[in-house]
Amino acid sequence: MSLHFALLPERFFVGNSHWVEGKALLLRGRKIADICSPSRLPRKTEIVALPGIVLLPGFFNAHTHLEYTDPSFRKPVRPGFVEWLNAIFTWKAGRKPGDVPASLRRGAELCLQSGTVAVGDHYCGDAVPTPLLQSLLKGIVFHEIISRNPGRAQEVLARIHRRKAAFPADGLRFGVAL
Repeated sequence: MSLHFALLPERFFVGNSHWVEGKALLLRGRKIADICSPSRLPRKTEIVALPGIVLLPGFFNAHTHLEYTDPSFRKPVRPGFVEWLNAIFTWKAGRKPGDVPASLRRGAELCLQSGTVAVGDHYCGDAVPTPLLQSLLKGIVFHEIISRNPGRAQEVLARIHRRKAAFPADGLRFGVAL
């Protein structure tokens, strides 16, 4: 691929109800460098024409629970909040060690396939959510502090500190949800 790369869709959305037609989206690496007329593109720019295609920005899902995308979880029919929580606790107690990473990986893949590029994921797992950190998703992983046992507060706090230390400087950020 050349230094410059341009997409030439039929139209694209730039925000505030504003659509652009007949322009090229000039990229340098994975960053948008310019929006310009195709005739003003730098020489030797590789152009990818996308007739009939409309480009939209990636979506942001502000409240996900990607560890629960495992197809084995069956929520109760018309559950109240307490019934739903009890179903989650029961289901979680029966999971095998590889179930959570597989569910996180599946959840990240489903997000990206649907155009969601950033999440606010609420995570209750015991381990660092490595599959999310290795994904292309951006956003925040909120580590939920939920326990039915107040005597576990120090243990939960220690787990939160271990998780935070494992987060890289770029990519998904660390957060806490109470």
